[in-house]
Amino acid sequence: MSKTPKGALARERIFKTGAVLFAQKGYHAVGVREIAEVAGVKLPMISYYFGGKQELLKEIITSGFASYYGHIKRETDAATDPEQKALAVARGIIGFFREFPEIALVTFSVFPVNMAEVHRLRTWLIKKHSHMNPHLYQILGLAPNDPAMVHVFSEFMYAIIRNHFQYRYSLNFYPTAEQAYTKQKGVKDVDRIFDDAFYQRYAEIVARAFILSAQGMKKK
Repeated sequence: MSKTPKGALARERIFKTGAVLFAQKGYHAVGVREIAEVAGVKLPMISYYFGGKQELLKEIITSGFASYYGHIKRETDAATDPEQKALAVARGIIGFFREFPEIALVTFSVFPVNMAEVHRLRTWLIKKHSHMNPHLYQILGLAPNDPAMVHVFSEFMYAIIRNHFQYRYSLNFYPTAEQAYTKQKGVKDVDRIFDDAFYQRYAEIVARAFILSAQGMKKK
């Protein structure tokens, strides 16, 4: 069986369907048969192209990490001072989550500790892309030899932004919650709230919170 253009399209459908279903239901709640049915492909094609459900998950995560760091690098390349870099990182993370919401949510989901292969993959991917990470905590003069400090500030913006997009994504599946939220804000749909202007301001606030927190820690 050769990977013809038609086969490549089938592979892409499996990949996208897996990302959507894993994001919506969670990895363990989705079976390969459901992925095949939603993707409109024959069941054996999942094994042929990905080797199984866990290998599909690992490919989604691998793609997600590459895109995540790619978005950050594109934004930070032109940034010079720490404030600009912090804002650029925030914009990069937000851009990634906006463009690839399902892949982003799957990539940074919490998986059971017994999924050793997934955790090893993530560790390897972080090391692989470490040269693309601006390491803002070092740029701002925070002690790199303080493990607790590094852990907090390495995840500061990413964790805040991820939590927002998890909430934003969940609104798509809870009409009553979305209606209550939009009614409270006086708009017809959430896209009128979470627009380009919102995310520009959101990036500025997250970046500023990061800078102020880092500056406060340096004084202690």
